[in-house]
Amino acid sequence: MGIYSIVQNVSGDRCELLENHPDLPCSKSPIMLLSWPNKAVDYNETPQNVLSFFFVLIGMGFSFYFRRWQIQTADECDREQITPSDYTIMVKNIPRSQTKEDIEKFFTEKGKYTGKTVIEKVVLAKKIGPYVDNQRKLAKLEIKKLANPNDPTITQQIEVIQKQLEEFEKNIASSGHYESAGVAFITFRTDTGID
Repeated sequence: MGIYSIVQNVSGDRCELLENHPDLPCSKSPIMLLSWPNKAVDYNETPQNVLSFFFVLIGMGFSFYFRRWQIQTADECDREQITPSDYTIMVKNIPRSQTKEDIEKFFTEKGKYTGKTVIEKVVLAKKIGPYVDNQRKLAKLEIKKLANPNDPTITQQIEVIQKQLEEFEKNIASSGHYESAGVAFITFRTDTGID
């Protein structure tokens, strides 16, 4: 469309007719020859209007296609990077003997959308309360020790807690098993699984 307009402007004769006009001077400079004022006096706008219409249709088609491509790309990125805040529910009071596979099977088979529910991830909460409590106690005792560096009672308490923490860590490292807290976080592929 732009090329068509440039050809029409260059082949026009309006600037020649107005070159010596006192009120509307139109010089034959390269800029004026390529611009709209140089169109032919008897210029027919129909071909340019038809071209404009087809380019609008092509632009709309391209925009529609591009938007669909954008949505598909966003969906693929979302699927690859699902986080706990996306489509996740928390389920409490799960029997502590249940495994991830048991929970996934239960929600896939018994869910509202049976067969359509796709579970991305199941995370079982582990019971580490005593470990966290000991970490907090240790931090408080270390602060007390800074104030009283020669107090043997504080040193003994620190050693006892450090041994308890080491034992907990060894048990986890050797067995690889935490005690279940009876809570699971289930992440679905879409929000329809949450219903």
